[in-house]
Amino acid sequence: MVIDGPLQLPEVLALGLNQLGPTWRQHEHAHGHHEIHYVRRGSGNLICDGRAFPIREGSIYFFRPGESHGGGTDPSDPLQILYLSVRLPEPLPMGFDALRSDRPIFLDEPGVAELRAELSGLADGMAVLGGGRDEMRRFAGSQCPPELLAKMLRVLGALLEPVRRLAARSGTARERELAERVLRELDLCRGAPPALRVLARKLGVTPSHLGAALRQASGRTYPEAAAAIRVRNAQELLADERIPVREAARLVGLSSPRALARLFRRVTGKAPAAFRTK
Repeated sequence: MVIDGPLQLPEVLALGLNQLGPTWRQHEHAHGHHEIHYVRRGSGNLICDGRAFPIREGSIYFFRPGESHGGGTDPSDPLQILYLSVRLPEPLPMGFDALRSDRPIFLDEPGVAELRAELSGLADGMAVLGGGRDEMRRFAGSQCPPELLAKMLRVLGALLEPVRRLAARSGTARERELAERVLRELDLCRGAPPALRVLARKLGVTPSHLGAALRQASGRTYPEAAAAIRVRNAQELLADERIPVREAARLVGLSSPRALARLFRRVTGKAPAAFRTK
């Protein structure tokens, strides 16, 4: 999906690596910010809004502000958890909630492998700072040691990266298949997106059927999906100061900077100039 503005990283409020004892349990509670947790090792359970989910090594879970959560560890396999408390840039990137639906846990979902790898590297770095001791390490965001900053930035970049792409996450298997093929065609397109009827003919279905499948699977109509991807492509061009706005408009299939500005206002609420690298 399109990030609403130049890539803005979240503000890290706290970073910690907790080694939890075999009797650890935490009552449900909530925060006024987002949290992302990564299970470095161990197993147990997560309670989120009154529902229980099993967690294990490699689990990633994510909480919105005000969302209650708690949990407990397996006494025979105590948890070690990396957590980040973050304040996300406002307004939130379009479609950020697509990172999770009704489940707070990521295991094998598409796009999670990169985030897991970066979280694992950050957790390893925290463990090294702890000298290998099984104890809690915690830093306020502004106190993050220099040797962890690069790892932190990669985690935050990976956290936001999935929202740069549209995805088919609901509907029937056939609807998701059709939607994914449409989104793949749009993702490969660098100029004006093809008409829906052209893609429908290519896929052997009617335009109305294809449009309905895309809407059911991705939550977007075809014009909305095409506009979002066209804006994303323009953002990438505008990040290069050497490319004039007029040329960026031409390369994404628009007739003028004014047309590009209208599109940006409609999709992001901002002018193209706001997406220039500072």
